[in-house]
Amino acid sequence: MGRCSLGFTWTSLLRVSKLCPESRLGREVGYPLETMKDRDKHSSERKRKSGEIRLGPLNIPLRLLEALRGDRLIIFAGAGVSKPSPSDLPDFEKLTEQISEGSLERRSGEPPDVFLGRLAENGLQVHEKAARILSAPNSRHNDLHSLLVGLFSSTSKLRIVTTNFDHHFEGAIIDRWPTHDIEVCSAPALPTGNRFSGLVYVHGRIGKDPQKLVLIDSDFGRAYLTEGWARRFLREVFASYDVLFIGYSHEDVVLRYLARGLPPTHERVRFALTSDDPERWQFLGITPIQYDPADHHIAVREGLKAWLDLEGRGPLGHEREVHELVTRSPQALTEQEDDYLLFCVRDTTLAQFFFRHASDAAWLVWASDSSVLAEIFDPNGASSIAHQVAFWFMQEPLSERGDVARQLVYKAHRLSPQLWSEIARAVWLALSSDNQPPEAAERAAQWLSILDRLQNVHWLHLVFKAYTKVSTVRRTDP
Repeated sequence: MGRCSLGFTWTSLLRVSKLCPESRLGREVGYPLETMKDRDKHSSERKRKSGEIRLGPLNIPLRLLEALRGDRLIIFAGAGVSKPSPSDLPDFEKLTEQISEGSLERRSGEPPDVFLGRLAENGLQVHEKAARILSAPNSRHNDLHSLLVGLFSSTSKLRIVTTNFDHHFEGAIIDRWPTHDIEVCSAPALPTGNRFSGLVYVHGRIGKDPQKLVLIDSDFGRAYLTEGWARRFLREVFASYDVLFIGYSHEDVVLRYLARGLPPTHERVRFALTSDDPERWQFLGITPIQYDPADHHIAVREGLKAWLDLEGRGPLGHEREVHELVTRSPQALTEQEDDYLLFCVRDTTLAQFFFRHASDAAWLVWASDSSVLAEIFDPNGASSIAHQVAFWFMQEPLSERGDVARQLVYKAHRLSPQLWSEIARAVWLALSSDNQPPEAAERAAQWLSILDRLQNVHWLHLVFKAYTKVSTVRRTDP
């Protein structure tokens, strides 16, 4: 049994260090590099919209999840929330029909609030009748009320504004927090819009003076124009929080008045769960989250349940889920699982679970395709998790996993300071360990050539030490 020197001289080392990804070593690696060749194919098979996560049948913008977790989200609930059983309450159009009962002919194209105003002028007690209809004794809060309340983790974080008159959100709140201290405000006595928490009936609530319900055209005129208390509240809300509209149609007369309170802003965003024409919502400055309205809008309930499940998982639950998913190949994931992992990687708290368990080389390719690595390939990149990404990326740099990582670097042509430093550190530590395979020197040389081309003066001493280390590598035959 003899000792076989690898015989690296500085000349041969420099020659090896300039090898491209098509070197002998690259051709011999096998599966991980085949993964690299197929990456464009797999990327085209699973297109994802940037900034969204698939929750049940809904594509929920990550901005909404971030707003909820950052205590910056307000939910606006319309009549559609109180339509499903066991609430079974009418929307504004149906309520108008039930109030009129054919007592006056409605003009073609006449808005419901204007028609109700004419009914009131003709002596019909519009407000009192609306209160009686909406006080149906068998009407109770439904799943949507409970799910929307459930999204908020504590009473101090709950922020719901409703244009409905019924008190079903209060029933859902009591179910969740039987002894709650949530503030409930009703028009016209509204809180300050830029710093409030609780439940707000922006158009009034049954159980109080019916004449305070914002129902007919003159009521809306006082609320939004002459007295303007609703307009002031909404302008402050829309300027201070991200908003999710649910239970509205773009043709909803109530939404038309709400839209008057929408200030132009580049800091806050508004979304709407809708099955309507998206262009109508975009015209109002609201981003539509579209869904299939089949089966009585079941997609909304299923999507909210999935969102609530996501928010309800503790750290251990997230780690178990991530660990289970990364034991599979990226190609075996469903769209929803794929989006969930991407959500975790982009979350500063949850990212650690992915980086702890996703050790297979295929996940490097997935991370590249998902733009997770963009920060460490940007010379100006300095995000809060850039060091964490770079450390994970450079695990086992002299193995086949390292070959895949190196090819991604070749493809990117650029390094962030964090990645440059991590390459130098990881290669040096790997060379310092015992029992490296014979090809370790060649792999190290290729890494070092990258550092040599993309120099970082603060770490050049490690490059020179590593070159010296590589040049003296020896292999002992058994």
